[in-house]
Amino acid sequence: MINRKEEFISFLDSLPRPIRLVMEASGNSSYLCEGLEDLVEEIQIAHPLRTEAITSAKIETDRIDEGILADLGMADLVPQAYFPPREVRDLGEILRPRAFLVALQTRLKNRIHSYLWKLGIETEQTDIFGKSGLKWLRGLELREPYRGLSDQDLRVLEVLQS
Repeated sequence: MINRKEEFISFLDSLPRPIRLVMEASGNSSYLCEGLEDLVEEIQIAHPLRTEAITSAKIETDRIDEGILADLGMADLVPQAYFPPREVRDLGEILRPRAFLVALQTRLKNRIHSYLWKLGIETEQTDIFGKSGLKWLRGLELREPYRGLSDQDLRVLEVLQS
C-alpha cells in the first residue's frame, strides 16, 4: 500500500533547500500548514483577493493559478494572509470555546431580559442573575410561553456557570 504522506515527504527531501511554499488561503490552509511547517523552511499563505488585485486577473473560480502564485513567490511579491505561529493558534483553540460559552451566557441573559421587557416587568434588582435576583426571577408569575422559556434558559445558564 502506498502511503501518500511518506511519498510526499520523500519528494520534499529530494528538493534542494531551502524549500519555500506558496499556497492560496483556503478552508484547509491551516491543516496543510500544520502538516508542512516542520518539513519546509518557509510557507507563505497568499491572500486571494489581494493576489487577484495584483495580477488583475479575471479568475472565474476560487483558485488562483499555481503559475501566478509561483511567479509571485519567486519575485517575493506574495500578498500574504496572516497565519499565526503555532503557539498563537494553540492559544486560540483554548480561548475560542471559552469565548463561545461566555457569548452563549450573554445571549441567554439578554433573552431573559427581553421576556421581562415584553411583559412590561421592571425590577429594582441590580443583578437579576445574582443569588437574590435568581430567587426573584423564579418567583415571578409569568404567562406561557415566557415561564417555560425563562426556566429553560435559567437551567442552561446554571449548567454553563457550574
